[in-house]
Amino acid sequence: MMLRLMPYRSLVIGVSALVFAISPDACISQARSADEDHHHQDQNAHETHLNHIAIFGGVTANLEKKDTPPTIGVDFTRRLTVGKPILGVGLFGEAILGTHTEWLLGVLFYYKPFQALWFRAGPGVEFITEDVTHHGENLSKKTEFVLRMGAGYTFNLGILTLAPGIDLDIVRDHTSLVAGLNVGYGF
Repeated sequence: MMLRLMPYRSLVIGVSALVFAISPDACISQARSADEDHHHQDQNAHETHLNHIAIFGGVTANLEKKDTPPTIGVDFTRRLTVGKPILGVGLFGEAILGTHTEWLLGVLFYYKPFQALWFRAGPGVEFITEDVTHHGENLSKKTEFVLRMGAGYTFNLGILTLAPGIDLDIVRDHTSLVAGLNVGYGF
């Protein structure tokens, strides 16, 4: 049983980091900074930005194939509302670097009910490139519709943000969990 869980070690570490990040103890310790006024000013300055861009690093766990390859990506978000709750729309692109390369592109709709907690969902397209040859023909490309749903928590560090997150990707023939860290910049 333990050997079957080994491919998910990176995913478990990522999910544990996310759970720790949004636990009450982590939120309380973040709020008790020595320079609370400066922190509050930096956070308010970041909240006024309408655009946000981030790079992503993490893992994608294919739940059917028991495979957990590294994943890199980028996303852009545009805030649609100024007050609370915050609504936004964005674009994302990711590369899943497994035995074959998978590219994901999509649109995400964001909902941020509190200061740092966010949820997102939206459609996308997965482009799969496999090295498969059948009777001399290269049958290497496949395109699939993806539905992505996710959540995360944003830590504002001056002009930069750190946001651990987890997403569920539902594709016609498989389901994947994506966990990792976004490092972003608001402008």
